[in-house]
Amino acid sequence: MKNTLLKKTICAASSVLMLTLTSCSLDADKVDAGLTWLNDISKVYTETVSTMDSPENAAQEAISPTMWNKLSSGTYFLDVCKPYDSCCGYSCSLRVYYAADATAFLMAGDEYTNGLVLSGWNEGVSFALFNLEGKYKSLEMVIAPVDGSRGPSDIAFVVDDVIVAKYTVEDSDYPKTISVPLKNGNQLMIRTLENCGNACTGLGNIIVK
Repeated sequence: MKNTLLKKTICAASSVLMLTLTSCSLDADKVDAGLTWLNDISKVYTETVSTMDSPENAAQEAISPTMWNKLSSGTYFLDVCKPYDSCCGYSCSLRVYYAADATAFLMAGDEYTNGLVLSGWNEGVSFALFNLEGKYKSLEMVIAPVDGSRGPSDIAFVVDDVIVAKYTVEDSDYPKTISVPLKNGNQLMIRTLENCGNACTGLGNIIVK
C-alpha cells in the first residue's frame, strides 16, 4: 500500500544520507549540519509512521483510494438506518451499498461506495422501506443514472404514504445533489414507479439530517 511504500522511502533516504556522512571526507561543520538535518527527518518520520498506523487511517487504507468517499460532514443514512424490508418485481433490481463493504457503483465515472441502485420494469417496481422513528428532518444525496444504463426511470420518495419527492432520471443526465424532506416521519419508502422504464438509477452518498 502507499503508506508502506512511503515508510520504506523515508528509511532508505535516511540510510543513504548516514552512509554518505560517515564515508566521505567532510569538515566537522558540514557533518554536524547533516546529522542535525537527519535528526529532524527522524522526528518527522516517527510522527508520520504514528499517523499512518492509526486505526482510522488503517480502515481508510483498506479501501481502494479510488473507491473511498470521504464524508466531510454529516452522517451516512445507511449507517444509522438500514432498510428493514425490500422488494424487487419481475426483472427489477435493488442493490444496497455500504462503505464498509468496499464495493461500488459508477455514476459519470465516479465510484460511490454508499447508496442504493434501483431499477423498474413495466408494471414491476423495486423498493426499500426504512423505519425512521420520527428522528430525521431530511436526506441529501447524489442522483444519476448508473453508468451503462439506458432509458428513463422514475424514483419516488414516500414518507408515511405521502410522496414527498419524485424524480425522472434520463440516461444522459449528469449527477446532481438533491434534498428530500422527511418531516420527522416514521416510515420512508424509496421506490421506482410503474411503467417508468428499466434504467438503473443510483442514489449515492445519502446523508441524513
